[in-house]
Amino acid sequence: MQTVLAFTGVFVNFVYLFVFHIIYQENTESPFLHVPVDIGVYFILLLSVVLVAGKFLYMKPPKADI
Repeated sequence: MQTVLAFTGVFVNFVYLFVFHIIYQENTESPFLHVPVDIGVYFILLLSVVLVAGKFLYMKPPKADI
């Protein structure tokens, strides 16, 4: 459970940093790194699907042997 919460926290921080960078990028004339917004959003959506699927696989209870 601790591992799942740690990965969730890292992912949420990544999303916050991405949003901060996009806001900075749109309000600055020449940003240090230019990130296309649509590719970044697609990447975050893909990572969220992988994170949710990984959570379900990791937290799945073991099969009972009969």
